[in-house]
Amino acid sequence: MRLHSLSVKGFRNLAGSRIDFRGPVTLFYGANAQGKTNLLEALYLIATTRSFRESRAEVLIAHGQESATLEASVEGEKVRHLLTLHLSRRGRQYRRDGQAVPLATYVQGLPVVVLSVEDRGLVEGSPRHRRNFLDATAVWRRPAHLDTLLAFGRCKDQRNQVLRDYSPQRARELEAWSDTFRRLASPIKLERKAAADTINVALKSLRQRLSFDEHIELVYETSGGDDLGRAMREARAQEIRRGISLVGPQRDQVQILLDGRPIGSYGSSGQIRSALWMLKLSRVQVLSERGETPPLFLLDDVEAELDRERIGQMMDLTQGRAQLVVTATRPDLPSLKPSAIFRVESGRVFEEFPPTT
Repeated sequence: MRLHSLSVKGFRNLAGSRIDFRGPVTLFYGANAQGKTNLLEALYLIATTRSFRESRAEVLIAHGQESATLEASVEGEKVRHLLTLHLSRRGRQYRRDGQAVPLATYVQGLPVVVLSVEDRGLVEGSPRHRRNFLDATAVWRRPAHLDTLLAFGRCKDQRNQVLRDYSPQRARELEAWSDTFRRLASPIKLERKAAADTINVALKSLRQRLSFDEHIELVYETSGGDDLGRAMREARAQEIRRGISLVGPQRDQVQILLDGRPIGSYGSSGQIRSALWMLKLSRVQVLSERGETPPLFLLDDVEAELDRERIGQMMDLTQGRAQLVVTATRPDLPSLKPSAIFRVESGRVFEEFPPTT
């Protein structure tokens, strides 16, 4: 399976149009603030139903429009699917081939990895970003894990509601939600640990192939330790006072270590960029090894994120393993070998064929 086309209507500043992806490497170029990142955001959104920049659906809809619709055609040797995402101020709807499907089924249609300036939060931001990184990897290893994560989120919200409104009469209700909380937490812990191990194996392989001197490693630490039930009992009084669950998967810690030290505290700006580059490449490698669908690798403002040597390394490492969609301010990037080039100007996309590089 690979991305074949994208159609947008009413999304950000992008003019309604269809873009055909004809090969393994597509380059969108143009001046800043013309809509290049919006194109990558549209691709990530239709693949995952979420933006990598903005959580509010109403912000994604073009000014003066009531809704936005994205369509992507993905195809393999014997099958083609049409993914459709409709955004309105009431929320979002997603369909595959015109039919409503479970989210775990929908997101398998177009695996995606993105590298953008927003990713610095993965290193320097809250643990939530790093937990999400592990969870996304875990879902690709075992799609049904998404249902567990969603069920846990609902359970946590219900348990927190009971804690906020707690009275002795609600003790049995709290215990019931706590039992479900512990039951759902167990597979999340196992899947996160497996995802961290998988990423670390990929990081080691990349380090050897790239002759990378610094050692990057993910370290996963569970909240509550080996006995979550005991930790929850010990925290119960404080949880009731504060009205929130204080231990469990929502408090797990994930550290990114560079040569054994937290990179967010000790790493230079260049080291942080290198770590992000390696982490995203490791996810591409993991997803490409999973099955028949090569991931879509989105790289925003590639000139700022990667130098000439790393662009060349990316081309070598992803050849036959990923479909690249790249943005830049100019079309003639050294080492990049695009199959198609598009110029983006004021939200409009113009194909330049044949490529000028």
